[in-house]
Amino acid sequence: MSQLHQMQLSFVPLQDRLLLRMNTVDKVEYKLWLTRRYVKLLWVCLMNMLETFQTVPYFGKPTKPSIFSLKSDNSNDEIDFETEYEDEGTQSVFEEEPILVSKVSIKQQEDGKQLLCMHPEEGQGIEMTLDEAMLHSLCTLILNAIKNNGWDLNLKTISFFPTQKQQIH
Repeated sequence: MSQLHQMQLSFVPLQDRLLLRMNTVDKVEYKLWLTRRYVKLLWVCLMNMLETFQTVPYFGKPTKPSIFSLKSDNSNDEIDFETEYEDEGTQSVFEEEPILVSKVSIKQQEDGKQLLCMHPEEGQGIEMTLDEAMLHSLCTLILNAIKNNGWDLNLKTISFFPTQKQQIH
């Protein structure tokens, strides 16, 4: 996958799924269906990936702030959530219909970077490296997309506890 240009995530009530659309600077588009069950699995992977960017030091008495919230606010300042998704002139990698993602994993590369891997039961999926800003942006898109869709997901964010390494809860 070449350099990511834009991401869009929307709830499609008729499908009861989220539609993740991503396009690259080369005008290539990837469309993925994300089910409720898959979003829960994906969230765990995203929180694990966020742990690798954790560098906030602990000073004094813990107040249990959400590191995700603190860093997400700063990371999202750099990301444009207002510009319309550009699909004109893009070429879809998959067929017209988005692929239904059923497998998610993280692969560690030799250079220390992590690949987020999303694949269907059979066939081609995507594997992409996300920098910290893009990772926070994807998390924000997910939280916004599930806010009012009736899925009743309570996705927890990473919190900082001085006696333990970060945990997903």
